Amino acid sequence: MNRSTAEQPVVDADRHAGVTIATVAFRCLALLKLNVWLTSRLNPQTPVQWLIAENSPPEEPNRAAVGEFGDMRVLPRVEPDPSHPRVGSDHHARALMSLLPHVRTRYLLTLDPDFYALQPDWLTQMIRHMQEHDLAFFGVPWHPRWRKYRYFPCVHCMLIDLERVPVDRLDFRASAAVRPAKEQQSQAEENARRPDRLKRWLGEARAHQMRTIIHLLRGGSLVRESPDTGHEIYRQYGDDPLRKSQTIPVVYQPTDWELRGPLGLAIRCIDRCKPPRRRFLPSRPGYVTRRDFRRRGYIDAQNMGFEEFIWNDKPFAVHIRQWRHAEPVTVDRAVEVVSSLTGLDAPSLEHQPPMRAGEGK
Repeated sequence: MNRSTAEQPVVDADRHAGVTIATVAFRCLALLKLNVWLTSRLNPQTPVQWLIAENSPPEEPNRAAVGEFGDMRVLPRVEPDPSHPRVGSDHHARALMSLLPHVRTRYLLTLDPDFYALQPDWLTQMIRHMQEHDLAFFGVPWHPRWRKYRYFPCVHCMLIDLERVPVDRLDFRASAAVRPAKEQQSQAEENARRPDRLKRWLGEARAHQMRTIIHLLRGGSLVRESPDTGHEIYRQYGDDPLRKSQTIPVVYQPTDWELRGPLGLAIRCIDRCKPPRRRFLPSRPGYVTRRDFRRRGYIDAQNMGFEEFIWNDKPFAVHIRQWRHAEPVTVDRAVEVVSSLTGLDAPSLEHQPPMRAGEGK
C-alpha cells in the first residue's frame, strides 16, 4: 500500500456546509429519479447539491438533460476509452472525476443511482459518525462475493471529508497495474486451447475447486483486489493512519458453491491461513452480518435481487445487484422494496421535471 503518512489533513475554509452527492447515470434515469426523491424526503434538514454525470450513450431515449436545475447539476457524457482493459470501470471513474471540480462542500458522497439509503436523516447521521470517530472515509464495502478489496468503503456509497482528503487528490480510476487488454485476451485464448484434464476427470465444479486449491497453494488469493472504480483511492488511503476509514456492515451468508463439500472445506482451511485482507471469508468483526432483513422482520430484499446493509442494528440501505435473478430488477420492484422499508409512498417517476429528458438550459 502507498501511505500518505507524512501529510497532514488540509482544511479548506472556503467549503460550504452540506453534502455534495456525486453519481453517474447510465441507462437508469427512473432509478436515479427514485433516489433523488428518496434522499430529499429522508434528509429534509440537510443541504444537498447533486452532481450527475449523464454517461448514457447518445441513442438512449431516457437520458437526464444537461444543465442546472436548482440544487442539481447534470454534466455531459464522458466518452469511453475502448482501449482500456476495463472499459466500464474506467468510463465510470472518469465520469466521477469530471464532477470533482464542481464540488463546493466539505463532504462529498459518491452514490450509485440504484443504491438506496433508508434511514431517516441518514446523511446527518453519517457525518456525525465521521466526526465522532475522526474518519476521512465512511460508507459501505464491496459485497464479499464480488471478491474486491476488503475493509474500505467503495464508490457505491462512500462519504469523504474533504478537509482530510483534498479533492484534487481523489483518483477514482482503476489501478494502473492492470494488464493490457491484448495481453489478457492472449492469456484467455491460451487457456482455452489448453486441454482441461481436471474437468474431464472430476467434472466442471470439482475441477474448478481443484484449480482454486492449486491457485491458493501457489500463493494466490480468492480476493483478487481487482482494479475497479475507486481502487486507486483504496490503494492510497486504505492503510493510512492519518485518514481513517470505516465501513457499514453488509449482509452476507457464505453459501458460494465452490466452498461446499470436501474440496470446499480444503479451500476454507487454506483461506484462513491468508493475511486478513486476502481472505475470501471476512474475518474482521463487524464487517459483515449474517442476520438479514428477513430475520429482522423486514421485507426479504436479498431474495428480490438486492444487497442489504445494516447500521445501528437496522436496515441502512439496499443496492440492486440481481445476482440471484435472471430477470432484471424493475423500477416497480425497486419502488416496492423502498416503500416497504421506509413507509414512504413514492410518487410517479414520470413527472419530475428536473430529470426529464430534453430539458436544460
